[in-house]
Amino acid sequence: WYGDETLIHHTATNLVKGIPSNFALWNTFWHPHYPYQPLYTFLTGVFASLTDGDIMGSRFFNILLGLLCAIALFGLGKNIFGVHASLFSSLMFLTYDQTIIHFRMSYAHNGAALGNLLLVLYLCGNHPSKANDLKAGLGLALSAGSHPLFIHPALAALFVKFRNPRE
Repeated sequence: WYGDETLIHHTATNLVKGIPSNFALWNTFWHPHYPYQPLYTFLTGVFASLTDGDIMGSRFFNILLGLLCAIALFGLGKNIFGVHASLFSSLMFLTYDQTIIHFRMSYAHNGAALGNLLLVLYLCGNHPSKANDLKAGLGLALSAGSHPLFIHPALAALFVKFRNPRE
Protein backbone atom coordinates (compact mmCIF):
# COMPACT_ATOMS: atom_id res chain seq x y z
CA TRP A 1 0.00 0.00 0.00
CA TYR A 2 1.24 3.47 -0.85
CA GLY A 3 0.47 6.64 1.12
CA ASP A 4 -1.82 8.28 -1.45
CA GLU A 5 -3.50 4.99 -2.19
CA THR A 6 -4.13 4.33 1.50
CA LEU A 7 -5.63 7.79 1.90
CA ILE A 8 -7.90 7.37 -1.13
CA HIS A 9 -9.01 3.89 -0.06
CA HIS A 10 -9.77 4.98 3.51
CA THR A 11 -11.62 8.11 2.43
CA ALA A 12 -13.57 6.15 -0.20
CA THR A 13 -14.72 3.48 2.24
CA ASN A 14 -15.84 6.20 4.67
CA LEU A 15 -17.66 8.19 1.97
CA VAL A 16 -19.72 5.14 0.95
CA LYS A 17 -20.77 4.84 4.60
CA GLY A 18 -21.88 8.50 4.51
CA ILE A 19 -18.89 9.87 6.40
CA PRO A 20 -17.06 12.52 4.32
CA SER A 21 -13.90 12.35 6.39
CA ASN A 22 -10.23 12.46 5.68
CA PHE A 23 -8.96 10.49 8.67
CA ALA A 24 -9.47 13.02 11.51
CA LEU A 25 -10.43 15.91 9.20
CA TRP A 26 -13.79 16.81 7.69
CA ASN A 27 -13.36 16.29 3.95
CA THR A 28 -13.96 19.32 1.74
CA PHE A 29 -12.48 17.56 -1.35
CA TRP A 30 -10.40 20.70 -2.04
CA HIS A 31 -8.05 20.58 0.93
CA PRO A 32 -4.40 20.08 -0.12
CA HIS A 33 -4.27 16.90 1.96
CA TYR A 34 -7.12 15.33 -0.01
CA PRO A 35 -7.96 17.31 -3.15
CA TYR A 36 -9.51 14.39 -5.04
CA GLN A 37 -13.13 14.78 -5.98
CA PRO A 38 -16.22 12.94 -4.67
CA LEU A 39 -17.23 11.09 -7.85
CA TYR A 40 -14.03 9.10 -8.13
CA THR A 41 -13.82 8.68 -4.35
CA PHE A 42 -17.38 7.37 -4.12
CA LEU A 43 -16.99 4.90 -7.00
CA THR A 44 -13.75 3.64 -5.48
CA GLY A 45 -15.60 3.14 -2.21
CA VAL A 46 -18.40 1.24 -3.94
CA PHE A 47 -15.91 -1.20 -5.46
CA ALA A 48 -14.11 -1.51 -2.11
CA SER A 49 -17.42 -2.33 -0.43
CA LEU A 50 -17.94 -5.17 -2.91
CA THR A 51 -14.88 -6.82 -1.37
CA ASP A 52 -15.88 -5.98 2.23
CA GLY A 53 -13.55 -2.97 2.37
CA ASP A 54 -10.51 -4.75 0.96
CA ILE A 55 -8.21 -2.66 -1.21
CA MET A 56 -8.56 -5.32 -3.90
CA GLY A 57 -11.94 -3.78 -4.79
CA SER A 58 -10.47 -0.29 -5.09
CA ARG A 59 -7.66 -1.59 -7.25
CA PHE A 60 -10.06 -3.58 -9.45
CA PHE A 61 -11.98 -0.37 -10.17
CA ASN A 62 -8.76 1.30 -11.31
CA ILE A 63 -7.87 -1.66 -13.50
CA LEU A 64 -11.28 -1.23 -15.16
CA LEU A 65 -10.46 2.45 -15.77
CA GLY A 66 -7.26 1.37 -17.53
CA LEU A 67 -9.13 -1.14 -19.65
CA LEU A 68 -11.70 1.51 -20.56
CA CYS A 69 -8.84 3.80 -21.65
CA ALA A 70 -7.52 1.06 -23.95
CA ILE A 71 -11.00 0.39 -25.34
CA ALA A 72 -11.50 4.12 -25.97
CA LEU A 73 -8.11 4.39 -27.67
CA PHE A 74 -9.10 1.67 -30.08
CA GLY A 75 -12.83 2.28 -30.45
CA LEU A 76 -12.74 6.05 -30.82
CA GLY A 77 -9.20 6.29 -32.11
CA LYS A 78 -9.83 4.17 -35.21
CA ASN A 79 -12.11 6.90 -36.57
CA ILE A 80 -9.33 9.46 -36.11
CA PHE A 81 -6.06 7.59 -36.65
CA GLY A 82 -7.13 4.44 -38.47
CA VAL A 83 -7.44 0.86 -37.27
CA HIS A 84 -3.76 -0.05 -37.22
CA ALA A 85 -2.58 3.06 -35.36
CA SER A 86 -5.41 2.88 -32.82
CA LEU A 87 -4.84 -0.83 -32.19
CA PHE A 88 -1.12 -0.19 -31.76
CA SER A 89 -1.74 2.72 -29.35
CA SER A 90 -4.25 0.66 -27.36
CA LEU A 91 -1.81 -2.25 -27.01
CA MET A 92 1.04 0.12 -26.17
CA PHE A 93 -1.10 1.67 -23.46
CA LEU A 94 -1.86 -1.73 -21.94
CA THR A 95 1.78 -2.84 -21.92
CA TYR A 96 3.51 0.43 -21.00
CA ASP A 97 5.20 0.07 -17.62
CA GLN A 98 3.83 3.37 -16.26
CA THR A 99 0.29 2.33 -17.18
CA ILE A 100 0.75 -0.97 -15.37
CA ILE A 101 2.15 0.79 -12.29
CA HIS A 102 -0.49 3.52 -12.05
CA PHE A 103 -3.65 1.73 -13.11
CA ARG A 104 -3.08 -1.11 -10.66
CA MET A 105 -3.29 1.32 -7.75
CA SER A 106 -6.12 3.50 -6.47
CA TYR A 107 -5.29 6.95 -7.81
CA ALA A 108 -7.75 9.68 -8.73
CA HIS A 109 -5.48 10.48 -11.66
CA ASN A 110 -6.78 7.32 -13.32
CA GLY A 111 -10.32 8.68 -13.46
CA ALA A 112 -8.99 11.99 -14.76
CA ALA A 113 -6.95 10.13 -17.39
CA LEU A 114 -10.03 8.38 -18.78
CA GLY A 115 -12.05 11.60 -18.74
CA ASN A 116 -9.29 13.59 -20.45
CA LEU A 117 -8.79 10.87 -23.04
CA LEU A 118 -12.51 10.86 -23.87
CA LEU A 119 -12.46 14.65 -24.09
CA VAL A 120 -9.56 14.67 -26.54
CA LEU A 121 -10.85 11.80 -28.67
CA TYR A 122 -14.30 13.33 -29.04
CA LEU A 123 -12.91 16.80 -29.78
CA CYS A 124 -10.58 15.31 -32.41
CA GLY A 125 -13.41 13.34 -34.02
CA ASN A 126 -13.77 13.55 -37.79
CA HIS A 127 -17.22 15.11 -37.70
CA PRO A 128 -17.72 17.90 -35.16
CA SER A 129 -21.25 17.88 -33.86
CA LYS A 130 -23.28 18.79 -30.81
CA ALA A 131 -23.40 15.09 -29.89
CA ASN A 132 -19.58 14.87 -29.96
CA ASP A 133 -19.34 18.08 -27.94
CA LEU A 134 -21.71 16.61 -25.36
CA LYS A 135 -19.68 13.40 -25.17
CA ALA A 136 -16.48 15.42 -24.84
CA GLY A 137 -18.15 17.39 -22.05
CA LEU A 138 -19.07 14.16 -20.28
CA GLY A 139 -15.42 13.12 -20.48
CA LEU A 140 -14.46 16.44 -18.94
CA ALA A 141 -17.11 15.93 -16.25
CA LEU A 142 -15.56 12.55 -15.41
CA SER A 143 -12.19 14.25 -15.15
CA ALA A 144 -13.66 17.01 -12.96
CA GLY A 145 -15.30 14.39 -10.75
CA SER A 146 -11.91 12.79 -10.19
CA HIS A 147 -9.23 15.44 -9.79
CA PRO A 148 -8.96 19.26 -9.58
CA LEU A 149 -6.41 19.24 -12.39
CA PHE A 150 -9.36 18.99 -14.79
CA ILE A 151 -8.95 22.76 -15.13
CA HIS A 152 -6.06 22.30 -17.60
CA PRO A 153 -7.99 20.23 -20.17
CA ALA A 154 -11.05 22.42 -19.55
CA LEU A 155 -9.10 25.49 -20.58
CA ALA A 156 -7.64 23.66 -23.57
CA ALA A 157 -11.12 22.52 -24.66
CA LEU A 158 -12.40 26.07 -24.29
CA PHE A 159 -9.60 27.39 -26.50
CA VAL A 160 -10.30 24.69 -29.09
CA LYS A 161 -13.94 25.74 -29.25
CA PHE A 162 -13.00 29.44 -29.52
CA ARG A 163 -10.55 28.67 -32.28
CA ASN A 164 -13.02 26.52 -34.19
CA PRO A 165 -16.46 28.04 -33.58
CA ARG A 166 -19.52 26.65 -35.32
CA GLU A 167 -21.56 28.76 -37.67
